[in-house]
Amino acid sequence: MRLPCMWCKESFSPGEFFELLYSDEGIYFFCSEECRNTWASPVTAENEPENL
Repeated sequence: MRLPCMWCKESFSPGEFFELLYSDEGIYFFCSEECRNTWASPVTAENEPENL
């Protein structure tokens, strides 16, 4: 079974190194920490209140 990276869409095997992000919406797999951080930044920004 091959998993797709949520950011770059590259497929990788579960035995290869990957990053994981768990949220209320689900579990997301990434081929690298860079992909995880790049994907998570816009999602986090959308969920932050505009006025603190």
